[in-house]
Amino acid sequence: MNFGIVQRPKEGQRISGDAVLIHDGQAKELSERQVLVAVIDGLGTGESAAEGSVKAVDCIKHNLNAPLRTLFVKCHNALRGTRGVVMTIMRVDVAASQVSFMGVGNVGVRSLSAANAHPVSKNGIVGFRLPTLKEFSYNYTPGDLFVLFSDGISDYLFLDNRDISPVDFRGNPQGLADAIAARYGKKDDDITVAVAW
Repeated sequence: MNFGIVQRPKEGQRISGDAVLIHDGQAKELSERQVLVAVIDGLGTGESAAEGSVKAVDCIKHNLNAPLRTLFVKCHNALRGTRGVVMTIMRVDVAASQVSFMGVGNVGVRSLSAANAHPVSKNGIVGFRLPTLKEFSYNYTPGDLFVLFSDGISDYLFLDNRDISPVDFRGNPQGLADAIAARYGKKDDDITVAVAW
């Protein structure tokens, strides 16, 4: 898989409260040929929001091989006392041809995949009010496209819109991430877009 990432703080802010983690399975903690992508949005903006998202990234890094449900519970416990975060985690097991998602809060996922993947996040806040968690799993086919994004991206079905066609960006996930951020990014919020293709 190849990746594209765009992160930008709210206009007038120096620090983004969003975070993104992409782990391509090169480290010993993950079994070979697995990919993990997480987009995390700390509640609010600036340093106080970043505190939660940085803690969530650290928690995920220290538990890379854990099941998704365990990752969320561990992050929830680690984030008590912060403002909390919303986040979505995607794990692709290339060897098993499977992609799995789990999300809490309004971090969106769009896909163009052979399995027609449409995962849904549960309402809640990691670190404050963890909902009953639900994992979504689908068959994975090389060439499937996944976009994870924070709520700083206007929640249009942008992959269905004619003004941004993924076909125009084949082999260029960074170009697609840049185009999504430019077209749909809000100036009054932190934005994060992560494309895995």
